[in-house]
Amino acid sequence: MKYLNLKADTEEDIAMQTIYVPAGQNAQLTLADGSQVWLNAGSTLNFPTRFAKGKRKVSLNGEGFFEVKANKDKPFIVS
Repeated sequence: MKYLNLKADTEEDIAMQTIYVPAGQNAQLTLADGSQVWLNAGSTLNFPTRFAKGKRKVSLNGEGFFEVKANKDKPFIVS
């Protein structure tokens, strides 16, 4: 049986996901904080299943458009 500690908020506890958009396609997804992302063909986005305390960071290789939910306490960082 696996238990989830809801108070744990370290980066080691957070799973990462990757989405790749094949040639000729595009994709739209909603991140854990409600921000939306549109990705163009050939793009790869690496993002956490939930954001750690104090920051929201994703990694993009390619082209993407972000509609970020405002949160002055948690900056949204795209690398």
